[in-house]
Amino acid sequence: MTGSAEAVRKANLLVGDRVRLTAIDENDMATIAGWYQDTHFLRLYDSAPAYPKTEKQIQERIKESQDDELNLHRLCLTVFSYNEAAIALYRQLGFRHEGTYREHLQRDGQRHDMHLYGILRREWEESRVTDESG
Repeated sequence: MTGSAEAVRKANLLVGDRVRLTAIDENDMATIAGWYQDTHFLRLYDSAPAYPKTEKQIQERIKESQDDELNLHRLCLTVFSYNEAAIALYRQLGFRHEGTYREHLQRDGQRHDMHLYGILRREWEESRVTDESG
């Protein structure tokens, strides 16, 4: 089976008219471990590959996603209102606030908003030119 055919087969494991959920047992571990070695599958179902840790990694990941992998015109993200450091970083990277899901999450007895941020390819490219020139 080719790599893409295998990825489709794996993806179809989670698609259907009915899904039967059962507890994971020892026999499932090899299959699950295999999913985490399949980059196509991870792009569909897991956010771990897109979890950069530094601003430079974030910038590199955005550029790679827009150009090489997805040929995107826009990127968007959500962030909870209490994550002020992430919000500041996203704004610094050129993302614009596009909306708010008010009181979206209850955590530790408090309600928190979830904000939507986005950036268009031309905005990203303009911000990179500005950063490099100045």
